[in-house]
Amino acid sequence: MWSTVRDAAAPGYRAVLVADAAATYSDEAHNTTLTVVHRCFGDVGTAAEVLALLHAGGPGSPAGAGAP
Repeated sequence: MWSTVRDAAAPGYRAVLVADAAATYSDEAHNTTLTVVHRCFGDVGTAAEVLALLHAGGPGSPAGAGAP
């Protein structure tokens, strides 16, 4: 999870981490990762939240770019 987010952030992308589709070895590590990603590298949301943004045409979504 970390390396993907860092690799996306390096060239300037803002990553989106789907919190309920990612896992680590403990709840504490998971929650720490979500916090750090939100503060430093991108956005964090549940699958339902991310799908709602995509369907609504949120920033960066295909619908927001004028796709059908």
